[in-house]
Amino acid sequence: MFKTLQCYLVCILTFAMTTHAFAVYEGFRKNGRWKKTATDGNVGSEHGRSITLTWGFVKDGTETYRKGKPTRTSTFIAAMDAKLGSGAGGDDLTKRPWFKLFDNSFKRWSELTGINFVYVPYDDGARHGQGGLPGELDKRADVRIAGAKMGPKGGDVAYSYHENNGDMFINHNWTSRWKLFDPSKPIRKNNPVNFNNTILHESGHGIGLSHISSKSTEQLMEIRGEKNFFGPQLDEILLAQRLYGDKYEQFGGNDTLDTAQKIGTLTGRATWSIGRDALRSPRRFISPNESDFVSIDDESDTDVYQFNITSSSTISITLTPAGYEYSRRVGGGGKKPESRVDMRKFSDLGFKIIDADGYVLKTINDNGEGRNESIRNFPLNTTGPYYISVFGLSDDAQFYSLRLKVTAVPEPAHLTQSPSLSSQ
Repeated sequence: MFKTLQCYLVCILTFAMTTHAFAVYEGFRKNGRWKKTATDGNVGSEHGRSITLTWGFVKDGTETYRKGKPTRTSTFIAAMDAKLGSGAGGDDLTKRPWFKLFDNSFKRWSELTGINFVYVPYDDGARHGQGGLPGELDKRADVRIAGAKMGPKGGDVAYSYHENNGDMFINHNWTSRWKLFDPSKPIRKNNPVNFNNTILHESGHGIGLSHISSKSTEQLMEIRGEKNFFGPQLDEILLAQRLYGDKYEQFGGNDTLDTAQKIGTLTGRATWSIGRDALRSPRRFISPNESDFVSIDDESDTDVYQFNITSSSTISITLTPAGYEYSRRVGGGGKKPESRVDMRKFSDLGFKIIDADGYVLKTINDNGEGRNESIRNFPLNTTGPYYISVFGLSDDAQFYSLRLKVTAVPEPAHLTQSPSLSSQ
């Protein structure tokens, strides 16, 4: 009886943990993405596909609307000028000191994902916010930024609409938090990151990311307002790469031999690696100068790298699932428990070695999720180009790090026979 009850309890607990973990994985799968942009037109809902998004500011005097709230008139540019300075002034907003806060934010997403953010200086004054018109080249940006007071005091610091609109609203009741930040300098009292992270957080909503909570890490999309780091952390980067691919998916991607990412020539005893920044612990923040994050976004994605050799060589390859184990919960509020998630075990990775003719010389997929795949001293007897194609077997995004070591094979020594000496 005891064993039966024990088995029953274990089965129930296992089912609950599995169901909860599955819900967490679904949080990585089910974030929405942009289906149409001003630059790309219709791009569909296929995740992992790179897009270009334009961003800009509405003109002061533009109406901004949110359901259930009164229509407001944006005075954002004037308010930012008054608080942080107008610089050279005039119509060129790129000369404003505060422009860098927004430029740094959108550029950071472009450094980490397959989204190519492009600033546009124009706006036609169409209503901003909920129910607004979509982006259109030479008229208005995909992501438009406005601001005004939300009532006499308080209210949300800022808010953004999600994908396919992305408009951002900054509440002028919190101008005391508007401070400049320089990401090239340490975060300090005289270089506070809070407001810049607000912009990054809201632009995260704009590309399709939801709030999360995590007790074991600190992430950008938590609602508490992070002040210890700058920009997206590992959770947000993986989610965004699931939606739009990594940065190498921009401008055509690296999914085929024809579009392979070029490594260059590896000679002598050469090593090369990619994806090293995702090999980290949960408590180590991502710094502004780290951008080496690559992933497979699902089982249909491949990342192809091309290198050349100029002499007969051997190659050793190590493919490492990257990321860390941590706790997370979808949504920022409530009392639901967080689940443990191990980023290194989202997909079973493998790789192929391919020659110049497209012939697969070797496929390596010997181990399961969360384990390295490797080969040592594989012979490359012909000079010229070779390819390494990385793949995953699950419908999940998976960080990885890839390391190659190429060693030239020495030419065989030749013995030259000396003429025999004749005796005198």
